[in-house]
Amino acid sequence: MGKSTVSSIAAISFLFSFFLTPCTSKACGPFRPLIPTPDFFTPSSFDRVFPERDYDREENLLLWQQLTSPDIPLSDIEEAVYTNSLDKVYSILEWPGIPTDNLFYTYILNKRDDEIKDFLLLAKRLENHRKTIASPWYYPEKYNYDNSDNNFQYVFNWCKSYRGARLKDRYGLQAVRAHFANRNYDKCIKFFDEYFVNFPDTNLFKRMSMKYVAGCWERLGEKEKADELYIRAGYFWETSSPNAFQHIADRYPDSPLLWDYVRYCSKDSLIFCRLQPAVEQILNNKNVKCRGEWEYALAYMKGKYHKDYKAAAKHIRRAMQSKFSDPYTLELARAYQTKIDAINGNMSHLVRDLQWFEKKMDLLNPDADKWSRRLQNIVYENWIPTLWEKRQYTTAILLCGYVENFLRSSQYFNTGWFSYDPNLPDPSFFEHLSLDEVRSVKKASNFIDYGSLSFQLMNTLTASQLIKVQRELKANTPLYTILRKYARTDEPYFDELIGTLALREENYSLAMKYLEKVPVHYQQTTNIYDYLKKDPFYYHPCLWEFPSDDIVPTKYKFDFTSPQQYYESPDNAKYNFAKRMQQYKTAMIYGKTADERGLARIMYAIGRWNSYENCWALTQYWRGENCNLFYPHLYYIWPTDGFDKYDFLYDYSSYEDYQNTQRIFDEEVEKGMAMLVTDEAKAIAEYIFGNVKTVIKRYPDTPTAATIRKSCDNWWSWL
Repeated sequence: MGKSTVSSIAAISFLFSFFLTPCTSKACGPFRPLIPTPDFFTPSSFDRVFPERDYDREENLLLWQQLTSPDIPLSDIEEAVYTNSLDKVYSILEWPGIPTDNLFYTYILNKRDDEIKDFLLLAKRLENHRKTIASPWYYPEKYNYDNSDNNFQYVFNWCKSYRGARLKDRYGLQAVRAHFANRNYDKCIKFFDEYFVNFPDTNLFKRMSMKYVAGCWERLGEKEKADELYIRAGYFWETSSPNAFQHIADRYPDSPLLWDYVRYCSKDSLIFCRLQPAVEQILNNKNVKCRGEWEYALAYMKGKYHKDYKAAAKHIRRAMQSKFSDPYTLELARAYQTKIDAINGNMSHLVRDLQWFEKKMDLLNPDADKWSRRLQNIVYENWIPTLWEKRQYTTAILLCGYVENFLRSSQYFNTGWFSYDPNLPDPSFFEHLSLDEVRSVKKASNFIDYGSLSFQLMNTLTASQLIKVQRELKANTPLYTILRKYARTDEPYFDELIGTLALREENYSLAMKYLEKVPVHYQQTTNIYDYLKKDPFYYHPCLWEFPSDDIVPTKYKFDFTSPQQYYESPDNAKYNFAKRMQQYKTAMIYGKTADERGLARIMYAIGRWNSYENCWALTQYWRGENCNLFYPHLYYIWPTDGFDKYDFLYDYSSYEDYQNTQRIFDEEVEKGMAMLVTDEAKAIAEYIFGNVKTVIKRYPDTPTAATIRKSCDNWWSWL
């Protein structure tokens, strides 16, 4: 850090406490958002409120290193200059026999540099006395019989007697501090004006002295003079001037402290945007060396608060072509450029950006999780909605799957691991397993594959659209080659879902084509396997979810309800369902008699209704929070952080969905019943619905009634 660096920011936290944006509270929270909200410009909310870097301290340590030896670690200098007490320093420097491994002390002793030794002892004595009088137990020396020389006048006289050149500016600062601590404000001002007259304002110790002198003027009631010195010294946060930032920007545009202030103000849109003229003026200054962060500031301002993403892209492009004062800021700007590209749909840098993010998310990087969160934010909040709107479904799905599976932590905790299934193993169980090994655990597959956003995206498409995606993802492009490394692309995964989508669309011939390719052992790993045991052609009113009377079919009064019938094994349940539905669909049109066509229509209606309700696993992968299956996360977070961008996701859970299914069922059953001609066909239809009493009363002479009498010992109790 050069001598032109603006100095200490110790007082800045107090000022910034007034700039904090109030946080609103929400009931029953807080919730971790589905879409991570990492910082791209402002310090993270998990970090300290402000990065309290003491630039004066850093520059002072570097100057001591320059004055002594570059081989001395800055930590050793800091220990001697800032940490050790007067007694510690005195014992080491005045009693050389005491061992020390501090190279700063070693240098002073071996070089016999009494000039530095005397200054260090004097500075420690001054600091020690300042701490003493700050104590509530301090008793003034003039009332003390043991009136020692350890007072401010002694320090001042020592400083004034120094005739050397090496430490003249340092001694001047100590004299100013002594006058200020002793409340000799007039003497302090006079001394400063005379002593530092030939030192440039860029001198660290003159700037630090200016702060004390400004404090003197402030205590004497001369606020304008105080502000002038604060501004000259670069301590703009100490001033009451509304143009202080502008003044500092004119004098010290490359100040890292100035940049930290701008970065912090970005938390408050009003304060941050008011800095735009000053930022633009800094960029107009040809003497500014590091222009990257200022272009970055304008890009963030235009994008975050003005939603002018074209202007943001222009400024961030300029930023990446310029010099940055800090490598971390450069990395943040690089990440923000990726976000702006996603918003604008600019894919020209996506391959390069993903490769860069992969390096940042290396598991050996202690900040890997922060970079993972940034990439997830860019993909979830920007890329996927942008690509989906442009109907670029393949890229959206692959990119989503890539991000979900890149880091082990994202597999567990960001794709449904905190579900309500009490039978799920602890996440630590999977820490040392590969993705394939984790997927081999049946329970885990629920959450990694069927509990992911990428699966929700695929589940939202039509069967024909997903077939196209399955074909396109095999393209040998640079982007898809990278994405396929982590995104799931195996055939059974797609075939099973395509078949399910076809069932939902009542395209049973297409469903059979894809479902017959799905191996049984794969079916057994799906999250809905155990929910496929119910017989979808057995009618049982769906009262478990909507028990109100106004929802149950009103045209048919049921004599009784009985438990749902179950298969012994759910293997190939979806394929078998598609096959039978296709048979009923054919019979509805080509049946030889009206009875055959009518009964087929009734069975088709029951099958369709069950596929959405009692046997919902035929067409869906989650159904309500009571099933202990994955439920779309978007319904567990507040409508913020991109929630509105995912309204397109498929979900059959609303009252309206149920009513529509029930309406179609009622209409189809009514039409099917109207088609029946013979009493036997009508008796069969009533028996299908469990209306045994109706069969016995209305159609007593039918074979169906005879069967009831033979098989049901208590049939007469229904009469």
